[in-house]
Amino acid sequence: MEEDFSEQEVERDVEVTEISLSDDEIEEWITKLQLLRESKEPISLEIDDENELAVNYEEDAE
Repeated sequence: MEEDFSEQEVERDVEVTEISLSDDEIEEWITKLQLLRESKEPISLEIDDENELAVNYEEDAE
């Protein structure tokens, strides 16, 4: 009998980080995300003075 793994629940530990952004920071993130879409080169988004988010472009898998 074959099992259908597509609808099984998988338990995972996930770390959530909450951040707050000012209007200027939102605009900066939007600009960098648009650059990511156009250049397909990795970008870095500053979260705070000690942390940043590295973002890579992924082609649509259709």
